[in-house]
Parts: sequence; C-alpha cells; structure tokens
Amino acid sequence: MKRVAFQGEIGAHSELAIQEHFGAAQPVPCREFRDTLTALRDGTADYALLPLENSLVGSIPGVPELLEQHDFDITDEFWYPVHHCLLAVTDAPADSLRSVLSHPVALAQCTALFVRNPELTPLTWYDTAGAARHVAHTGDPALAAIASEAAAQRYGLRIVERNVEDRADNRTRFVIVQHRNL
Repeated sequence: MKRVAFQGEIGAHSELAIQEHFGAAQPVPCREFRDTLTALRDGTADYALLPLENSLVGSIPGVPELLEQHDFDITDEFWYPVHHCLLAVTDAPADSLRSVLSHPVALAQCTALFVRNPELTPLTWYDTAGAARHVAHTGDPALAAIASEAAAQRYGLRIVERNVEDRADNRTRFVIVQHRNL
C-alpha cells in the first residue's frame, strides 16, 4: 500500500484528497509542510502530497519555496474541492461561540463568516483537523473550528454550519511529490 505524507491530522482536506486521488493508501500525518518532505526523504512515506494554491487565496505560503529547496519530482497534480464546516462541541449553543481555530489558509477562505458574525474571533492553528481535535479535547463551548465534515465525524463534533467557505467553487490544487527518478 502506498504511504502518502501530508500536512495535518486525519480528517484534514489533504487526507481526504489522498483518499480521492490514490484510493487505497496509507496516510502519513505530518505537523508541518516541511515534515512531509522529510518523511519522503527518510523513507517513512513513498509520496508527499502538498497544497500548492487555492482558488480563493492564491499560492499557499511557503510551499513553492519548500519545493524549490528539495530535489524531488512533482509527478502529478490535481484540483480538489474544499468545503469547510464550522464545528463545535455537541452541547455548545451557537451563540456561545467566541473563537474559531483553523489553519490560516482555511481562515482566509472563510472571511465572510467573520463579517456575518463579528463576535467570532479567528485564531490560527497548525491544521484544520488538528483544530477540530483540539476543540473536541477541550470541550470548551466558546471554542469552534473550521474543518471538514470528516473531521467533525472523526472527533465527535457538531456541525454548526456547512459550506462556510466564501465561494461554493472553492478548491485547492495539490501536487504529488516523490523521489527523483534517476
């Protein structure tokens, strides 16, 4: 089975993109984008999947530069639709929410949510699914996350609102990276 490194936790959009692109594959969660290439270099993964750009926010900060620093081949690329949900602990009333955790790129895709709800403060987190896991772990009714529906299911969170991205055609271009063929 192919092992594919990605930035984030299980339930992240990157992990869902792996499932769609590879079918049966073993996802290898990594904390940072650079860690995906480390996993590829040290043999922990056969491939790395990285988001290169998003249709709403443009280039993903740091990823193009990271790819230039390593001697790997981009062997494939594809666009993946990204639909975000506002997630909270099961018993949290919607009017109790005050802070929303998510990856900074995901927060940038959901600016209209914060305009409509000025009482919500966006807070950056290393990953969308990681934010969902943290919200579930703390159980804080004032804390929410922006993440995938799969993250809600995985971490036992309630979907407060679906499709909170600014546009329904939101999508991310991912690249598949592997060792250079010599």
